[in-house]
Amino acid sequence: MTCGTAGRGRTNLMQRIAATAALAALTALAAAAAQPGQTGATDEDLQRLVGLLNSPKHEVRNEATLALKIEERFTLERLEQALRRPGLTPEQRQRLLDIHLARFERTPRAAMGVQFDYTLPQRVIIQRTYEPFPASRVLRPGDMITAADGVRLHGLDAAVTMRSIILSHDPGDEVPIVVQRGAERLDLTIRLGRWADFQGPARSTPVASDIRAAWLIRIERALRDVPGPASEPISTGLTAAEWAEMERSAQIRRGTRQAELIQSGQATVTPRLLLAGGRPRNDMPDEFDRQRAELNGKDELSALQWQQRMRQQGELRPRIGVPETPDLEIERLRQRAAMVRREIDQANNDGDLQLGREQVLAEFQRELALIEQLMEAVRADAALAEQR
Repeated sequence: MTCGTAGRGRTNLMQRIAATAALAALTALAAAAAQPGQTGATDEDLQRLVGLLNSPKHEVRNEATLALKIEERFTLERLEQALRRPGLTPEQRQRLLDIHLARFERTPRAAMGVQFDYTLPQRVIIQRTYEPFPASRVLRPGDMITAADGVRLHGLDAAVTMRSIILSHDPGDEVPIVVQRGAERLDLTIRLGRWADFQGPARSTPVASDIRAAWLIRIERALRDVPGPASEPISTGLTAAEWAEMERSAQIRRGTRQAELIQSGQATVTPRLLLAGGRPRNDMPDEFDRQRAELNGKDELSALQWQQRMRQQGELRPRIGVPETPDLEIERLRQRAAMVRREIDQANNDGDLQLGREQVLAEFQRELALIEQLMEAVRADAALAEQR
């Protein structure tokens, strides 16, 4: 046996010993969790499992991931603390993000207990509140929420964004909001309830895209001031020309129609350069556990940015759009007021409407008052926006 072969043999032996010890540690953690009086989910356990996410052995990393996923006492808050820990590798960070998402998808989500009014489709307007949610004691019909959690709410998806912000929180969380109540601006804090307790007619079970959008908002909020992994990306070591030649050769060997076009000069190969984050894993050289980032012109995406972009494709509606101008919104409200006045005239002239006429007219008058309040709110919000 040569020295090189002996050295590799010792290295592989040490890796097997380390993997065996790590798996034994995972088994011990699971056993501790099953014993009465044992938590099996201490901060030390969490740190140890996070460390095992960087094991050189693929099976150990997967076992640690599974242990973190199934142990319910590793709450969202504790996982967020782990994600904020400095020195995480890209793979540790990504596995923790996936674990956090899995936990988020199966934990109770929050609700504000309100129904929105879409008279102004690019605004968040309260139409109704519901007991026993705390919002029912703070908000009123006609209130216009202009910001929540520091996020400005005015645009094509203002109501969708508000819904995602609410779902991103846990029941019992307090959310700071800015309300324009006519000409009055209010800074309020709303305590959220449980989505499962909301029984209003507007209740609908959040779909997968709602949950993903809410999770992205939550993880962005939790990691706002946390830098990404510091590990340098791993390059293929190929130049763009070498990569193109490798692609060309592979296509020719496969005998594809594209290869025929390439050989005849009717098509070209677009060079690609992929960068992978984290350390190379000798035990599984073909695994896909590593984070990918794309070198696109001069912009290199971080692993988290890549993940967010992948999750957003086809799942999240765009939040970017040109908000309606205040003048257009005022005109929309004037048209609505004119329609309500026509309905009032019809009610007054309807000879068959004897019983309940006063109630119908009172309802129309309330709607006119709310429209006037919204006009004041739009003007006041526009004035504040100009000052900013």
